[in-house]
Amino acid sequence: MVLWVGVLIGLAIGLLRGGSLLGFSAVRFRHLWLMAIAIIAQVIIFTRPVGTWQWVLDYGPYIYMVTIVMTVVFMAYNLHIPGLKLILIGALLNGVTIFANLGYMPVSNEAMRISGLDERFERELDPETATVDVQLTNNKRMDETTRLEFLGDIIPVPYGLTGPTVISIGDIFIALGGGIATAKVTHMRPQDEESPDKAEKLGAREPASS
Repeated sequence: MVLWVGVLIGLAIGLLRGGSLLGFSAVRFRHLWLMAIAIIAQVIIFTRPVGTWQWVLDYGPYIYMVTIVMTVVFMAYNLHIPGLKLILIGALLNGVTIFANLGYMPVSNEAMRISGLDERFERELDPETATVDVQLTNNKRMDETTRLEFLGDIIPVPYGLTGPTVISIGDIFIALGGGIATAKVTHMRPQDEESPDKAEKLGAREPASS
């Protein structure tokens, strides 16, 4: 969700500075299927009813880690797009933390309390205290077994655009990268008369030859 905050801010800045939504048609993604499969898989395993199935609760974290690898590979293929390097750094920071904690992003108990999320977590997501069917989540409370706590979700955001949340240092990089990418893309033009090298650097399609 933090990515979309950066995207919306970047879009507003880009449009206010004379950009256009037509710029998005100039972006050339490589191996987009990697990201598509990763997103679909995450939606399936983290959504009811599939997210409550026992085999998903058992193996979902490993599926999630595979989707993270696919996402990182996709980003690595698309570093020609402005802002993707920052997004990749954020994804790597989050990914390393999730892998270190076997498929879960650790979340600070204090940060959840400040954001007002601790009661919902206990009621819906914590296997030991949930009052409804437990659903797979990519978060778990920090405890004595948690690794790389400082890279986990430790920053409370009580009043986010989509409601209260807790974010990580990696999320901040992702939001910044998303904002920069969106702002710059709005100034791209599909038919800009640029050299192939410059078009490649901007992430735009090369103009079709006549």
